Amino acid sequence: MKRKAAKFLLGVFSVFLLLNLCFCTSVSAKSQFVIKQIIPDMAGKLILVTGTGNQNVEFKTIKLSNPDRLVVDINNAMLLGSKKVININNEDIKNLKIAQFSSDPDVVRLVITANTEDILKKIKIRKNQNTILLDLNELKPTNIAETPLYKDREVPEASDENITAQTEILVNLDINNAAKTPADQEKEALLKSLQDKIDHNIVLKNIKHFGNRVIISGTGILSITEPMILENPRRLAFDIPESALKSPESIQPIVLRNGDFLRIGQFDNKTVRIVVETQRPEIYKTIISPDMQSLLIAPENEVSFLEFPDSESIGEIRDIKIINQDKKITKIVIISAKPIIHNLKHNNSPDGLCLDFYNLKQPKKEIIYNLQRTGQFHGINFENIERYPNGSRWLFPLNKTTKIESKLSLDARVLEITLKDVMPVSTWRSNYKQGVVLDAGHGGQEPGAIRAGNYEKNITIDITQRVKTYLKQSGINVIMTREEDETVSLKQRAAITNTEDPDAFVSIHVNSSENSGVRGLETYYFTPQSKALAQSVHAKLVNYINSTDRGIRTARFYVIRNTAVPAILAEVGYLSNDSERYSILTEERKNATAKAIAEGILNYLRSKK
Repeated sequence: MKRKAAKFLLGVFSVFLLLNLCFCTSVSAKSQFVIKQIIPDMAGKLILVTGTGNQNVEFKTIKLSNPDRLVVDINNAMLLGSKKVININNEDIKNLKIAQFSSDPDVVRLVITANTEDILKKIKIRKNQNTILLDLNELKPTNIAETPLYKDREVPEASDENITAQTEILVNLDINNAAKTPADQEKEALLKSLQDKIDHNIVLKNIKHFGNRVIISGTGILSITEPMILENPRRLAFDIPESALKSPESIQPIVLRNGDFLRIGQFDNKTVRIVVETQRPEIYKTIISPDMQSLLIAPENEVSFLEFPDSESIGEIRDIKIINQDKKITKIVIISAKPIIHNLKHNNSPDGLCLDFYNLKQPKKEIIYNLQRTGQFHGINFENIERYPNGSRWLFPLNKTTKIESKLSLDARVLEITLKDVMPVSTWRSNYKQGVVLDAGHGGQEPGAIRAGNYEKNITIDITQRVKTYLKQSGINVIMTREEDETVSLKQRAAITNTEDPDAFVSIHVNSSENSGVRGLETYYFTPQSKALAQSVHAKLVNYINSTDRGIRTARFYVIRNTAVPAILAEVGYLSNDSERYSILTEERKNATAKAIAEGILNYLRSKK
């Protein structure tokens, strides 16, 4: 028994010694490379291994066969989270695996599995401070796709899967159960600083204000939605998706030197919204830094990049690809040799895309000479930017119905622009004498009224799709301002209608009030020519739906005030009233609403024959 007790005590002491070795000899943030992210860029050309701590990262490589693999051992390194398999957007690479290979010494192992041994010879590896770069430039990328991103989210797995013939040692770094030495405390502070990033792509921490210029920066990868110009009051608004504000102090409004106001707020738990209240929203530029961690907001004539990394680097266009996905969607992929600084703006008169590159001169003529034309891409015109001699302005003429989306790769070298027609180019006039534009209120970044987890934008698209079905069954051609949950500006909705010149425009909404007792149906119009349409639709709504008749009213809603055809806006009930909300969400009420609106439209069209 004494011998067994002695063995048990020796075992406990060994475990304690091992824990102390793990947590005391190699955890210093100053000497250890703590891997935060593995980032394959969207072009399939580069893999970034980024972290903090050791300024002089060391690694060694080994090539193995059956299957063909390149093993990269990163010395004195720590991986937060579990082992991970990452798919690379490259046809020559099967996958990349990463794991904590050993804990004494601390070694993180990356394994790249390739199709052939020759592929491994083309992979170049270099380091730059706290980043290891695996260059796949000579390999064949797959089609542009969403960028996979590794973050330290997962809890370490319990299985003992092998990366090579040797056994992995995965260590769950539980700092709470060990003695708090100075090294432990330093490591704990490091882990805590990374914790904010776990549930967001970026945590915004710093806001700097210089006259009319504002720079917002943080930790992570930053992207923004297409800026929207809103009215009453006039303002520029855009969102930073998958983001969070570090401190409540960040939401204080900023008064710019020119008298405009900039406000930053946490729109929801995953979105930060930035609003510039100004009478001239069109003068502002929104520019992301090449390291994807800073955002500059400034009037066009005051743009400066002195705070940006690589602000003086001059890039070179390597390639431009035109990808025609289908009749409605074209992707433009611009590939640069260096990180790019750019701004993108959707012009409405004339309709087009203005793309400013501040560190890229216009490409050689042979690159653009044979670019494929599509239903959305009609060519490129170039201009110089006077204040930026190493930059260029690219002008893309667009259809009036084209919506723009853009995405910059995580290494800031590949810009992907999606041109999407929100509806097919109109052909119905040749086949039909009548046509209707249906407008489902709100959508995308504009949810509309919200009550008990129910969003106005979801209810309106549901009802509008049902109206569309009823009308098409009667032989009426229907144009939708949106077919899905997407952001379409008020200006775009009016522009679509004026371009198509239909017989009628009908916008469908759900109302809301601070007084939860209010319920009922309302129909709005603005121009005298729209009154008959409002009367016809409202009469059917009141007839089909058991709710309060709140009447036909006039209002200055943008979509009915800025359309050249008979136009109305129907409020089909109050989401803020509990009993009416329950009714609105039923299939019976949705069908009755859709049938009423459709029959009201049909009666109006018949009266105009």
